[in-house]
Amino acid sequence: MQPYVIKVPLGVRSYTISIGSNLLSRLGHECKRLYLGQRCAVITDRNVAPHYSQSAVENLEAAGFEPTLITVPAGETAKSLKVVASCYDQLAEQRLERKSFVVALGGGVVPASWRRLSCAVSISSKSRRHCSRRWTVRLAARSALI
Repeated sequence: MQPYVIKVPLGVRSYTISIGSNLLSRLGHECKRLYLGQRCAVITDRNVAPHYSQSAVENLEAAGFEPTLITVPAGETAKSLKVVASCYDQLAEQRLERKSFVVALGGGVVPASWRRLSCAVSISSKSRRHCSRRWTVRLAARSALI
């Protein structure tokens, strides 16, 4: 079954949202077609990680990427600069750089923390074109979407 695709028209920042079953199995393929860097991070929370992180990491590895898993606490208290600083430290330890990308796996805390993180990252003009597209790899780990 083909996913339902919603187009979000924002000019040069336009992107699509895919809704459907088994989307996680296409993660590596979707990232590959965006011509992103080889290194990446999968950021998720402690509630989502046990259910979906292994599949996400393995799928990215199978597509030729070098993913690293970063797990943050679940809940509202994780929406803090302390959590963002921890993410920065782990990204630096894994030597992620401008060409690297981040997969925000889950809802709520993960995208909110990543927004704080990405606001502080200096993005080159070439990467900026792909900034909105990166969000297409964000997966909602709730309901039956995966």
